[in-house]
This record gives sequence, C-alpha cells and structure tokens, in this order.
Amino acid sequence: MRLIELYDTQTKTLRPLTPLVGRQVCIYSCGPTLYQAAHIGNMRAYVFADTLHRALRHFGYSPNHVINFTDVGHLTDDADAGEDKVEKQAAQENQAAEAITARFGDLFLADLKKLNIKTNRYRFPRATHYIQEQIALTQQLEQKGYTYDIADGIYFDTQAYKPYGALGLPNTEESDEHARIQRVAGKKHPHDFALWKRTPDGVTRQQEWDSPWGRGFPGWHIECSAMAMKLLGTTIDIHTGGMDHIAVHHNNEIAQSEGASDTVFANLWMHVAFLTMGSEKLSKSLGNTYTIDDLEQREYHPLALRYLFLQASYRTPLSFSFAALDSAQTALFRLHKEYAALPHSLLSYLNVERNAAHCAAVDAAIADDLNTAKVLATVHAILRDTSLTPISKRNTLRYADRVLGILCRPKQRGKQVIIPPEVQDLLVQRNTARADKDYSTADALRTRINELGYEVIDANGISTVVKKRGT
Repeated sequence: MRLIELYDTQTKTLRPLTPLVGRQVCIYSCGPTLYQAAHIGNMRAYVFADTLHRALRHFGYSPNHVINFTDVGHLTDDADAGEDKVEKQAAQENQAAEAITARFGDLFLADLKKLNIKTNRYRFPRATHYIQEQIALTQQLEQKGYTYDIADGIYFDTQAYKPYGALGLPNTEESDEHARIQRVAGKKHPHDFALWKRTPDGVTRQQEWDSPWGRGFPGWHIECSAMAMKLLGTTIDIHTGGMDHIAVHHNNEIAQSEGASDTVFANLWMHVAFLTMGSEKLSKSLGNTYTIDDLEQREYHPLALRYLFLQASYRTPLSFSFAALDSAQTALFRLHKEYAALPHSLLSYLNVERNAAHCAAVDAAIADDLNTAKVLATVHAILRDTSLTPISKRNTLRYADRVLGILCRPKQRGKQVIIPPEVQDLLVQRNTARADKDYSTADALRTRINELGYEVIDANGISTVVKKRGT
C-alpha cells in the first residue's frame, strides 16, 4: 500500500499515515451549525475533507468518516456567553428549532452533492441525538476533578489539566478568538469552557434536557468529543476542521477527551486555511459571504468552485474573486469538453489501459500531503500527451479524478468567460514550468500571454488570466 504523508498541526510536521486498525481510517470532521446556509468559505473545509476521503480510498484504505451537525449549544460568541445560534434563529423566524435545523441540514447536504461530495460515504450525527453521551462524558470529567460548578453551569478547569493547549495557545491579549470570549461570572480562567449550561431562571428554551446539574443544554465543545468517541472510538486516526477551530474548539476537544480517557484523542490534526475576500476572511459576521446558491444565481457551476479550491494547497489561504472563479470555470468546462470527446463506449470502460508514468505522477502528488495542484497539472499534461491512445488518455484521466472529483458532467449550464484555448494552454504550460522551478520559461510564457492581450494574476499559489482592459 502506498505511504501517504499528511501535515499534522500538532507536531507541525509531515507524518506518515499509520491507521490504528488495519486499513480502516477513522476520521472526524467538524461540521456546520444548522442555523444558516453554509457559505463558500465553509465549503472549502468540506471539499478538503472529501479530497482526503477520496485519497484514502484511492490508496486502498477504508475511511470511516463522520461529519457532525451542531443543532444545539453553539453560542453567538463561540464560547460561553451570548445566545444559542439555533434558538436565536428560531425566535427570529417564529419557527421550531427542529424545523430550522432540518431545513439547513437538508440544504447543507444538497450543497455537498452539488460539489460532487458523495454523502452516502459519510455519517452525519446530530448533537441532539447524543445528549446522554455528553452528560456521561461530563460526569467522567467531574469524577476526575477537572470541573467546577458555577451558577451558569459546569465548566472545564484548564488549570487542573496541565497539558491544556496541545495545538498551541495564542497570546490571550492579542488573539481574536479569545477576545470574543466574554467574561462569565465565576469563570476562573479565560481558557476555561462550559461543558453543561443551565437554563437561566425564568427562561424557556426549545432545546433543553434534564441532567445531574439541572435542566439545560451541552456546551459546544463536549458535543464533538462525545460523538467522535461514541461513533469512532476513544482514539481516532484523523481530526479535520478549519484553522479557526485550532485555538479554542480543538484545544478544548483534546483536553476534555484525553482528560476523560487518559489516552490520545486524535493521531493527526489537519486544518484548512481561510478563504479570503481581499484581506478579510469570508465570515457571516463580516457579511462578505456567498453561498452555493448565490454562485448558481450568477451562472457559475458549483464544480467550478471545487476546481478553484483544488488549484491551491489546503493549507494556503486562498483569495476568492469572481475573476478567479471565471478562470476556473473556463478551465473546467474545457476539461469536460475534451474528456467527453474521448471514447466512452462499454468497451472503453472495460478496457483498463492507462499510462503508468502519468498515474505514478498522480500518486506521488496525492501522497505528498494531498498536492491537488500537481494532480491538476498532471491532468493537463495527460490531455496534451499525443503519445496516448484515446482510451488510455480517458482511463488515465479517470484515475486522477478518483481524487479530484471534477469530471462528472454539469447538469446545468453555467456562463463561460471566453478565454481562447491558446491562452489556456500557455497558462497551463506556465504553471507546469513554475512547479518545475523553470522560471525563465515561465517568464517567457507570461510575456507571450501578455502579447495576446491577457494578464496573468498570481495569488496564493494559483495563476489565473483575465483580459486586459482596452483590448
């Protein structure tokens, strides 16, 4: 079996994947909070999780993959104060909390399918279905002396758990994450976090349960630990999520999970960098987000967004622009056109002929921390390779697409910004030259693109072309 190396946030190194049990790889990916539609910045994390899942299947592993649904307990300040996001949305819409979470859960799954994420390969547990597990885990921590009780609820005492901050702690005074943590009366330390929140006197919540500490609801962090440990085991192979989860949510998960079990919670921690708009990350709180539906309204196909994400390393912040999406969609549609022109009879599907060198290049790129940019470069090299038979070319492209997931034909039309094939070819050649560090060739190709009336834009490891003004 091919050795695959992945970047571990905790050790800050590339580490070989060594599953705990045979070829099974247990993965927990932090999922959405079901109070609004997920935006395209959120979707980068799930395209990454799907790429990881596909890569593992490609190399013969069997992923056991959980993406949770948070349908209670996630407060508006992402910590211990503020309103429950689901309860707040339900009140604003004058609807039942269950109706809110059902609607946005269905929408999230529909968006995943539009991005060619095969949802039947995953489990999507809801936090409200695992309340007793969360209570039991909190009781374990209480028995071990890791908690304290205040009027607001039961809190994890990070000073009692000496290894707290396994993923690294930011400067508390400067960290945006910790600046959002409002003070709670009786809370001993800024890093302490709620395990169980009591419903305040005189307040009626739609979602609350009886517990040994009174009627209330679970803290956001305990939900993930309880579901991961129940569904995947005390120790899991890989935990994924966005970089914004590192400082608070994932440090808290490690502390409460390992505090309860006295063993490692996750062997590998993998985090996805932000999708930005200019200098700011895409965020609902900043109001600078777009959803999959927004892109479709602008006549973009969701797979163009997947293609855009795959052009850069998942660990590199990626700046979103419609010019970049235009370029991605043009390249995607051209790829679909060229692929569709190759023979696709029953005989061609039964023929397993493919090019060994190109397949080896695909494998090497995937095994190198999911280097999808190199896989895309190989795809374009396959298309240009005149030595391949049509069937070999088609089968080799399908081999690469096991991980990329972009060759399925769009079921709807999207707009296509016309960038001439000659310019697209020059851009692909330039990207290949840059990957090979042949900068003199890359500069010459850039000059040729400029002479044809197009400008090359390099950002976040991605190169796109736009038509120059006045041409």
